[in-house]
Amino acid sequence: MTPAADFRAELLAGIRSALPTYVGLVPFALVTGVAGTAAGLTPLQTIGLSVIVFSGIAQLVVTQLLAVSSPAAVVLITAAIVSLRFVMYSAALAPYLAPLPPRWKLALSYLLTDQGFAALMNHYQSGNADGRWFGLGVGLGQWIPWQIVVAIGALIGAQVPASWSLDFAVTLVGRREHRRRSRGTRVRTAASTRTDRRLPRRHRCRFRRVRDPPAAGRTMRIWLLIVATGAITFGLRLSFIWLAAGRSFPARARQLLSYVAPAVLAAIVVPGLVASQGSVDLSLGNPRLLAGAAAIAVAWKTRDALITTTFGMLALWGIQWLR
Repeated sequence: MTPAADFRAELLAGIRSALPTYVGLVPFALVTGVAGTAAGLTPLQTIGLSVIVFSGIAQLVVTQLLAVSSPAAVVLITAAIVSLRFVMYSAALAPYLAPLPPRWKLALSYLLTDQGFAALMNHYQSGNADGRWFGLGVGLGQWIPWQIVVAIGALIGAQVPASWSLDFAVTLVGRREHRRRSRGTRVRTAASTRTDRRLPRRHRCRFRRVRDPPAAGRTMRIWLLIVATGAITFGLRLSFIWLAAGRSFPARARQLLSYVAPAVLAAIVVPGLVASQGSVDLSLGNPRLLAGAAAIAVAWKTRDALITTTFGMLALWGIQWLR
């Protein structure tokens, strides 16, 4: 096989490995795009956030915090916290990506996702010495449809019914929508609204002018936060991949890092199954838990992500319809 044919085969293999994730990626991207415009961002800002950050959970967190006018520090710190898993991914991949040129490390770090990390680790642990083209295929195989669907979601706005439970598809493929809001921020917003209503009308208008920044200033603030969030998420992805250049990892360290994927993905998936309206619900009245248990059984039997996700979504819709 010629080198050109070899890299094409690797690239196509990476794209094919990303295909089963589309059942979860498409609804998650749609929810993310809808959430951006619903939070008050323009379609252009929502798309820009997606291109620059390329992390669904971080994008949702940023849009939700911007919707309640959270301080910039709160937005950036929260985005960093929900993206810390990228540091573990970077540490696990660092020994394999160390021989690659800097441009490849930068590209693969930017395209790194949860499912992409799992696919690339499996590729390397299967005995493949060079996974650059495979990793590029996985990354582009997720990046391109993600950006397209986020743009569609940003343009159609909040016309997707919440009863579709699209975020559950994300849980089934190893990701979940991050819906937490800052309770303290909500309390502060509600309190300021009540205070505003008690003021005389002339002071009330002045109070609003001080509280709401000019449109141009708010637009600039949003774009600066988008760029800063992108820098944070990219830096966390790149961290160990860049710092470990030219260094060898002990065999024991590689063995320990091989457990990163199942540990982190389990931490992402489990809350999406047992969480219900901000609390843990382990009862039979939790349709997500029931559908998730059925999906786990199918996954154990078929070992197929596409079949598992499709069955899990159908099971959830069926249980919700019967209720």
